[in-house]
Amino acid sequence: MALIKCSECASDVSDKAKSCPKCGAPVVLPPPVLTRTDTAKMWLMFLGLGAAAVWFIHHELNEAPAPEPTAAVASTAPYEIQALAACSKALKRAAKNPSGINIPYTTDLATAGGYMFNWDKGDGLTMQNGFGAKIDTQATCVVAEDGTTVIGLVVDGKKLIYNLPKHKK
Repeated sequence: MALIKCSECASDVSDKAKSCPKCGAPVVLPPPVLTRTDTAKMWLMFLGLGAAAVWFIHHELNEAPAPEPTAAVASTAPYEIQALAACSKALKRAAKNPSGINIPYTTDLATAGGYMFNWDKGDGLTMQNGFGAKIDTQATCVVAEDGTTVIGLVVDGKKLIYNLPKHKK
């Protein structure tokens, strides 16, 4: 219980009273003041929630498991599957919304010294634009012989990765 000043007559009034005993004016309590401890606790809570959100987003974007191969994929060479997974990762990195991309299976176009995958418009490769709409996309991905290094990526005519090896004469 604390004593506060009446807003009308300036008499001492209990903060628990409904009105001033001297003039009858209703007691108006001052707004609560946040202490340094309260403010620090609030900031720690916001920082903790922010850190948790950043970790979750990072984990979801970078640790998403590759899709299980379908029956059509299971019959292909293991390096081709590995190369297709490398293309999928590169396409997700190029997308504005990596979780909004749909990458259908396609076969290797049998290039010498590597792998090449192509999705034409209408093949089912879709990416989300900045407004969330799914856009039919054309892409070509070239992977080195090791099956893990993407050396070329073209999406809708834009060269995003272009590190093709030089030909020997």
